[in-house]
Amino acid sequence: MTDTRDQILATAFKLFFEKGYKEVTMNQLVSASGLSKGAFYHYFSSKEELYKVTLDRYIDSYMENFTLDFDEQFTLKENLIRLFGRFAYITTELKESLHKKEFGMANYLLFLQEAMKKNDFKEKIVRYNAKFYSELAIWIDIAKKRNEIDPQLDSQILAKHLTSLMKGMTVLFSFGQGMEPLAETFNQIINQFFSYIERNNRKNSWDDIKE
Repeated sequence: MTDTRDQILATAFKLFFEKGYKEVTMNQLVSASGLSKGAFYHYFSSKEELYKVTLDRYIDSYMENFTLDFDEQFTLKENLIRLFGRFAYITTELKESLHKKEFGMANYLLFLQEAMKKNDFKEKIVRYNAKFYSELAIWIDIAKKRNEIDPQLDSQILAKHLTSLMKGMTVLFSFGQGMEPLAETFNQIINQFFSYIERNNRKNSWDDIKE
């Protein structure tokens, strides 16, 4: 029974993602699932119900499980590489789950746009982003106290900068630019980025980055 329900959710997510909530009909969902209408309705009685459960499965659970746990035995750079590696894995897994060569960022944005119309989901997104920035800023504060990076850097701005790098590369990856694997690209970016902000390389200042 669980396998059948999971199959319906996976199929529904793919359709909602590709076509948008409004364009998908219950008949299309039933047909794509390969089940009879009676069997399908045994699991989900409406498109609205199925959409909500799909969001819970593929978006809400991701936000709840994607935690930022700073490992004291590693430097900030090493923790970020591990974090970006997890993000790259999830992004790649999502892309492959849709069985498409291109991730389809336009479709993804439409999917989220529709989801954001639901107040409870919108509030979760706002809380998740605020928590992400806040916890990443704490990582940066720890690194400054350890004398790993320039203590004059603004932790909040740097947290947003790093997050923008991560999300920006994901957007490029989504369009199938033919680049290296996402995790490898993240590593290259982080290594070069830290050549500017590491404490033991003061000849490269934050002003150099802005120029």
